[in-house]
Amino acid sequence: MTFTNVSLNDWKRALDNYDIVFYQNILETAGVDYERTWEKSINPSDTRFPMTFHPLPASRKDRVRNISISQKQFQASFSHSQLLFWIEQPYSEKDIYRVERKLILSDQSRELLNYLHKIARWVVTIDTCLDKTFYDRENIISFSTGEGPFGELNVAVSSSPEVKNDICSKLKSRLQSIFTSWDLKTCEQSASYCVKKSSLLDGIKVLKALNPYNYEIHNFLSSLLSVYSLEVETVTDSLVVRNYISLDSYQHWFHEGKMQHTLENRPDFLLLEIDRNGLRLEDVIKIKATLVECKMGKESAFHVEKGITQLEAGVQFLKSIFDPSSEKHDRRYWYSQLYRLLSFSPVYITNNPNDKETLNKSLLKIIEGKFEIEWNCVLLTYWLDYNQEVIGEEKLNLKDSEISYVHKSFGQIYIQKHLLPQDLRDGISFVDIDQEEIELFADDRDDYQDGATRS
Repeated sequence: MTFTNVSLNDWKRALDNYDIVFYQNILETAGVDYERTWEKSINPSDTRFPMTFHPLPASRKDRVRNISISQKQFQASFSHSQLLFWIEQPYSEKDIYRVERKLILSDQSRELLNYLHKIARWVVTIDTCLDKTFYDRENIISFSTGEGPFGELNVAVSSSPEVKNDICSKLKSRLQSIFTSWDLKTCEQSASYCVKKSSLLDGIKVLKALNPYNYEIHNFLSSLLSVYSLEVETVTDSLVVRNYISLDSYQHWFHEGKMQHTLENRPDFLLLEIDRNGLRLEDVIKIKATLVECKMGKESAFHVEKGITQLEAGVQFLKSIFDPSSEKHDRRYWYSQLYRLLSFSPVYITNNPNDKETLNKSLLKIIEGKFEIEWNCVLLTYWLDYNQEVIGEEKLNLKDSEISYVHKSFGQIYIQKHLLPQDLRDGISFVDIDQEEIELFADDRDDYQDGATRS
């Protein structure tokens, strides 16, 4: 059924309570625009497939996204789009123009989406230009782009409010077991605070915290701490784009045949950033990419070595697929993956149309392989057995690589401080965690299984 032949009330009568609902093609076409590109010339690309439409990052209005339907890599397609423009607008200024399809989240679709959250525990939404900003912030959302056979789809998983209550309850119970000196009210306030701040993370980390095994809760906590350790919330005047991406949401990159290592060998996060200097280069766009691995538990050289191995495997793989000098037949697919990641990232620019068009024009260079990436790696360790806040920092090079990594280490005082609301951070004291509890503490499946074997 679609909105063309069924009213919203009919939908409500037809729908019952469900565990999960899939909602596809949520956006509607509201028209076609032509935008001046300011390009001097167009050269047909030798990387032509997959032939997909590219979303533009700088939206002009709420619940509106534009998607470029120009196919510049094909001379005939490009010439046809220019011909149509001049037929429709013969008195426009002479230049090269891009054809954009305008997609909107209509009031009716918005109302249905809100209704689905009332009758279903989980809502999975799929569309080519789906955006996290279309959702209410209180819904826990997992978002990934580049899904589908040609990497043309976005997928969002959102939840009913009761899921948040389930996570709070599970988190409260876990915090009571770890920090035994905290009273029940403190645990409740910490759990509520952590779930509220989880909007800074990709929601997949939050959703996985519902896993019956405690290691997913620990992984969620270390991920939340990483936001503070890396100052992800800090926005400088030079920042244009920043996205802190959970690689758990991008398993389609790492499926069998694309990465020799197991899925568990990938790092936790990829931090992508572009500053104003990165946009000023004439021929390319410059991107800063930082791979992040988080470890939490009892201080252990094994955890450190494993984290470094994950960073090495991750950077080796991602460098190979996001390689501007690649000559592989599928390079356009991977360039499109990188482009979509940045297109759906938080953008820190003014509402000036010139700033928006500069960003659009610069990001589109990625599709043609006109980009540079500065790779970095960070290992964050949070040791529960250290009565300190900040333990130390060291900088080393990855094995067989010129890429450096920074190991930042934090103690239990830092952990407690940043898991509590601001008004509860005074008078924090070290908690001597039960020996059995800390020995079996794990923040991933492998460590959990190893601990279970030892016990």
